[in-house]
Amino acid sequence: MEAFLNRLQKVGVALMVGGFTLTRFVFVVDGGERALVYDKLRGIQDKIYGEGMHFYIPIVQEPRIFEIRTRPQLIHSTTGTRDMQTVELSLRILFRPKEEGLRDILDNLGLDYD
Repeated sequence: MEAFLNRLQKVGVALMVGGFTLTRFVFVVDGGERALVYDKLRGIQDKIYGEGMHFYIPIVQEPRIFEIRTRPQLIHSTTGTRDMQTVELSLRILFRPKEEGLRDILDNLGLDYD
């Protein structure tokens, strides 16, 4: 019985170490998101990753995750009229990035593109 428990302990430790190591090589893209992988050796890869779990090399590659849902942006402005009264204007803009343009957005604007 003791040999069985020792063997079970070794298998449990091996599974725990293997699971911990495997989770370091996986990134998750949630619903309404897309991801690009930045490779430190080759730059941004062309493939756009959809929802699900994807593999990457932790030290060499970094996933860059974009939210592609429609989001609002409020712009406030104060201006004057001809008769010297102030008017406050608010504009609500709905925007979302196109999946095909994510690489250009990351190259030119970065993750904080809004």
